[in-house]
Amino acid sequence: MAKVGEERALNAERHQRAEEEKTAGILNLVKAIKELQGMDIEQLERKINILKNLSETATETYEADQKATSPKKSPEAPKA
Repeated sequence: MAKVGEERALNAERHQRAEEEKTAGILNLVKAIKELQGMDIEQLERKINILKNLSETATETYEADQKATSPKKSPEAPKA
């Protein structure tokens, strides 16, 4: 019984966290739209390029970290 209650509490906490993240995402989108309204095309183009570069760098860093921290697989023995 206690385990069921604990799982419900964990699910409620996860649901609340997901709602908070969703709200934060919407707020960020609104802020971005508001900022875009005051920008000219050249500024927008520069910022998009910066974001692309940051995204590429983050992806490369993540992949390198995953590669470095993933356990190495030992070769499988031949099947009889």
